[in-house]
Parts: sequence; structure tokens; C-alpha cells
Amino acid sequence: MNRAASSPYTDSLESGADFQIQWLVTYAIDYQYRSLLIYNDSLKEGKVVVREIYALNKASYSMLPVKMNKYKYDLNGELAEKVTYKWNPAKVKWIEESKMNISHHTDETVVEYGEWISSKKGFLPSQKYVYVTNNDTNLVTQYCYKMNKHTSQWELQKKAVVSKIEDIFAQRN
Repeated sequence: MNRAASSPYTDSLESGADFQIQWLVTYAIDYQYRSLLIYNDSLKEGKVVVREIYALNKASYSMLPVKMNKYKYDLNGELAEKVTYKWNPAKVKWIEESKMNISHHTDETVVEYGEWISSKKGFLPSQKYVYVTNNDTNLVTQYCYKMNKHTSQWELQKKAVVSKIEDIFAQRN
């Protein structure tokens, strides 16, 4: 596997004749922390499968790992899963943080969000958004649910302000 750049922080990905990875490095200014963020994307068949996010330490001119996202796509090429990891400097490794599952249906898209619970060694569901569309794929209505931790049942949040689906994806980056 040829890489334009190497990273000690990325889990190794399978290599194969058809498996082509391109490394793209893009830059963005993070105004909240006043630091330069560096995005390192790994692509497979033109889709991002891993995105590593580093902060540039201006004092030492070094890159510090911040987050990593791993993406999976369904058979139609639509995003089906995003797992977010945060960097643990004490353990010098990526630690699970959250998971987002997206299921696309004829007249609705369901986005389920779960937080990593280390004591359970798994993701526990916390929020669910349901976007209902018409035949023209225009948004008709949307619902927000929260997981009741005591009953393990989804509860509709009647007064919840639900973001557009694009905003949900942006918030989870």
C-alpha cells in the first residue's frame, strides 16, 4: 500500500489489488482554540473511510492527535456508520467516543447516536432522529427521541428542536 504520508496513529487498513488509498491533507482554522487543524483523509473508491484530525502545536511545530472518524457505507454508497475516536495521550492510542448509525428507507432516514461506555465496553444508544420525506425526498417532518436509561425505550421529545440532517452530521465531526 502506497501512502503519500504515514501516520503512527492510524489503524492498519487491509491492502489488496483493488484497494487504493489516497491521502489528502486539508487545513482549517479552528477559531475556538486558535489552532490550525489538519485533516488527514484516507479514501477508498472515492469515499472517505478514515479521517484523522490533528492540531498543530505552534510552539513546538508538532502535530497532536485530536479525533479520528471511521466511516462505513451501505450498498448504495450512502453513509451508514460513523465511529468517532478521541486521542488518549496517557495510553497513546485512540479511544472510542461515539457511534452514529444511519439507515435509509423509502420515506425516512433514521440516525441513531450512541456514546461509548467503557465499563460496558460498548456503545449505548442515547439519541435517535427520524426524518420523514415525501416522494420527492423533501422533508415532511422530523422526530427526536432520547433513550430512557431506566426502561431502555426511546421517548419522543415533544419540545425538542431537531436539527436538519446535514447539521446532525456536521455536529458529530
